[in-house]
Amino acid sequence: MRGAAALGSQDAQSPFVSSPAGVPLGFDAGRAADEPNFNAGVMLMDLTQWRASGVTDATLRYLTDGSHHFGQDQEALNVVLAGRIGRMDPRWNQQTEIFWPEYNALQPSARATVEKICAELWIIHFANGPKPWAYECTHLWREEWFKYIDQTAFGPWRPAGPTRVQRTVKVGLRLGRKWGRRVGLLVPVGFEKD
Repeated sequence: MRGAAALGSQDAQSPFVSSPAGVPLGFDAGRAADEPNFNAGVMLMDLTQWRASGVTDATLRYLTDGSHHFGQDQEALNVVLAGRIGRMDPRWNQQTEIFWPEYNALQPSARATVEKICAELWIIHFANGPKPWAYECTHLWREEWFKYIDQTAFGPWRPAGPTRVQRTVKVGLRLGRKWGRRVGLLVPVGFEKD
């Protein structure tokens, strides 16, 4: 681990301290804008160093003293372990966003590297939502998740589809938006009336 207290890969959605949902007030924590914001979903930790330097206590203090903003454990670990997290091969933490084309421009790696990460499956991290166990999940590797669930006592479970109420609400919202725009009750963002 080359002296690092933990190894991690950059967050696919907010790869830098200065990214949205990165490390709020990172400068107050002594961080630079271009430093990596690590994803806490899959990390390798040196528990001896972790315990000796009080990482757990410092992280809990950060989360309970009003310092944190919205990143929960990930934000706290990126602040507490500033300068003590080394890089891990991102294939050990294949976050959901790397499979979404709209996030390609955010990735801190060349396109060929991102394609390699997507092609070589090590650990798939179903980050954010919807998760594979939700009926609306469309993750590229969802069926792989079910393949392994089926090898446990939980197989061959599958999530139920939307309930009648959920379908009705979805249709109602869609119709409300459609007719709200037509009659002028809903105005597209950026075109608000004075």
